[in-house]
Amino acid sequence: MVKVLYFRFTEELEPNVFKHYLQKLPIDFQKKALRYRRWQDQYTNLFGKLLLVYGLKEYGFREEDLNHLKYNEYNKPYLENEIYFNLSHSGDIVICAISNEQEIGIDIEEMKPINIWEFDTIFTKNELEIMNNSSHPVFTFYKYWTIKESVIKAIGKGLALPLSEVVVSDDDQCSFRNQHFKIQIIDIEKGYYCALANPVKQPFSTNQIFLNNF
Repeated sequence: MVKVLYFRFTEELEPNVFKHYLQKLPIDFQKKALRYRRWQDQYTNLFGKLLLVYGLKEYGFREEDLNHLKYNEYNKPYLENEIYFNLSHSGDIVICAISNEQEIGIDIEEMKPINIWEFDTIFTKNELEIMNNSSHPVFTFYKYWTIKESVIKAIGKGLALPLSEVVVSDDDQCSFRNQHFKIQIIDIEKGYYCALANPVKQPFSTNQIFLNNF
């Protein structure tokens, strides 16, 4: 099972409210959130960790377990307890996916006007043709972009992998070299596109939990 949680912030909190949320994290993570100068970046860091804590509690974890986070050579965080998670943020939304089955990757993007042809090198010839013939090319661009990002995040090597080698065969299937992935598009909120990916080893179901506050 995969649990997907998200939080949306649209304005700056009162200092005492921000402090209340901040104190829910271990002290080292409080300090890390405060290193950011922009309040938007502080919130992204803070609420991403809070979503993770909230989700992990359902699997028997505590806030203190964040102190045991480790990072692979590509800086992807993980816990050595057969639990898998991934975070993403864009605009004023931060999102967290958690699974007790296998690796996952999630990506969310705020859909803004964009010259999609500036990114043509990351798409296959077939993907570019589909975008070119689409009645909504920008929408199709963000679909492919989030799918590709979610796949490389599931692999755990981030942008060290070439997005052009992530091949989208249809809306729910994708491949990277000899690896295959199941894709699920998650409807979050208007103006955003979100994709979830996991390796095709066993089927999975998604339990979406949408959070507005704690």
